[in-house]
Amino acid sequence: MMKNKKSLLAFLTLVLVAFQTNTYAQTTTDNQSKKIEWGLRGGLNLSNTSAGFGTGNAFRDPSFKLGLLGGVTLQVPLSNALRLQPEIAFSSEGSLQEGLIGNVSDNKYVLVFTTQLNFLNIPLMLQYNEGKGFYAETGPQLGILLNARLKNAFPAAGAPSETTISDTKNAVMSWATGLGYQFEGRTALGLRYSMGVSNYTYVNSKQKV
Repeated sequence: MMKNKKSLLAFLTLVLVAFQTNTYAQTTTDNQSKKIEWGLRGGLNLSNTSAGFGTGNAFRDPSFKLGLLGGVTLQVPLSNALRLQPEIAFSSEGSLQEGLIGNVSDNKYVLVFTTQLNFLNIPLMLQYNEGKGFYAETGPQLGILLNARLKNAFPAAGAPSETTISDTKNAVMSWATGLGYQFEGRTALGLRYSMGVSNYTYVNSKQKV
């Protein structure tokens, strides 16, 4: 059984650390003011879940897990400053959970559970950008769950184990917001935060990236 997570630290830490890059490689255009661009997107993410598999006072709330992301993006101009940006990207997400193993009185926490979630994310972002410099973006994101695995470093049977997480949903919804900077040469560096608005399992656990 999972437990609820009641910490707001996930949002603050994630925004400061997570990043992505967009490098635009080719354009098709009818005129220079209305060009449609596509690009490659890659980087790192920090993700967390709102609940873990360890329950009771012997377990801490889940913490951040580092992962990779990569995919393609398209920019469709709506005006001089507004752009619609659909994307599709593979994203490795999940969380880490520590617990007290052995003599609880020693108060030594070790990594017990590793939740590994691989998503194919499809966000649709509305971006405000005047061509270069700072930009802001927001929009919904559909996440298709490719697989969900749980690593247990200290199972009851003894040896570390890895199993498939049951009762998962095929897709989840989240909302993403971000800030970034557009450099000369159509390369961008940005921060993005997404918060799950639906659970990835049929138990109460939402994903934060």
